[in-house]
Amino acid sequence: MELEWWRDIKKVTSEGQNGNWFEEIIEWKLGKGDLINFWNDKWIGEVPLKEKFPRLYANSINKEATIREIGCWNNESWEWNLAWRMELFDWETPQLALMMEQLLDKSLNGEREDIWEWKGENSKYYSDNYAYKILQDNISGDDSDMFCCFWSIKALPFAQHLLGE
Repeated sequence: MELEWWRDIKKVTSEGQNGNWFEEIIEWKLGKGDLINFWNDKWIGEVPLKEKFPRLYANSINKEATIREIGCWNNESWEWNLAWRMELFDWETPQLALMMEQLLDKSLNGEREDIWEWKGENSKYYSDNYAYKILQDNISGDDSDMFCCFWSIKALPFAQHLLGE
């Protein structure tokens, strides 16, 4: 389930000629797995799993599931439990094996929330200066009115509430 304010932020940050600049400067770090979409978010490598494994994605019955919904705990160890609309073809089995190999070193941490890490300026911490630089580099003439979109999204009141303003 994607929160409405998060959908708004993703929409605003992906508008413009240069694609989704916001997702280029952050990366997900896996915690409990309840915020990261298994197929649609970038959490293993530089592209979502649906792009790495399009045939598996097409056959999945859990296209909108979070990571936490794609597995379960068994004796304190995480087990992936992928579900398919129909049995995989023989030629899809190597794709599944490759994906499972990439998932091997990923397991949930029930003690920690899923978090974003900032990929800017050789630091894992957010910087206003770097964010502004990224915005300036990614917004050109026709895109300059994108800032107007920020005022209409529902995330703004949510952010103001978090900041205590």
